[in-house]
Amino acid sequence: MRGFLPRNPNAPAIGTLLAPEALGEKENARSHWLHYTAVLGGVEAFSAALWQLAVQQAVIYSGYLAFTADGASWIWRLAMDLFPTPTQIVHWYHACHQLAEAASARFPNAPDQAQCWLKRLKTHLWQGELHQIIAQLAAAGLPTHYFEEHQHRMDYPRFNSMAYPVGSGTIESGVKQYKQRLCGTGMRWSHAGLARMICLRSTVLEDSFDARCAAAV
Repeated sequence: MRGFLPRNPNAPAIGTLLAPEALGEKENARSHWLHYTAVLGGVEAFSAALWQLAVQQAVIYSGYLAFTADGASWIWRLAMDLFPTPTQIVHWYHACHQLAEAASARFPNAPDQAQCWLKRLKTHLWQGELHQIIAQLAAAGLPTHYFEEHQHRMDYPRFNSMAYPVGSGTIESGVKQYKQRLCGTGMRWSHAGLARMICLRSTVLEDSFDARCAAAV
């Protein structure tokens, strides 16, 4: 379960439900059984839409549920309100971005040293050694709050063992596919027209458009 809320209030907020498909020992999990929701509005509208989708797909009754997002506080509050028991995961690339900023702050004039240190930190992160990251950041005089706060959401070895996708590729791909339909050359949308089109786009992306049209006849 993943969500994306844009800064622009006139852009759609997008959520995705998916099921992981475990692959070989050295391969990452990939996603299938994709379902999308998108709304115009803020957190309250997005929360209602995501809950509706979860109920429709019986996700709330699943014994294994994960909520993957970035470090924004609003998304974790939403997760706790709607789904208090799932595993919470900070997606991998957001965590790596935080490490990259720390490396740049420590070595602002030495990019090679920054990359070398970043590589070591990412190895610790992938292995779930958050104590090493926190200790090294503290020793360098850099903030540690982000990794202390989200430490339990960065247990990537456990997440990988459970075949939970830890990246953001699915939701980012979904955002691009909404944008492809809505932001073509010369397109202009009224608020009402855009709201209808993002609903239709959701059904196309999850391959339920034909079934819904047949049911509506």
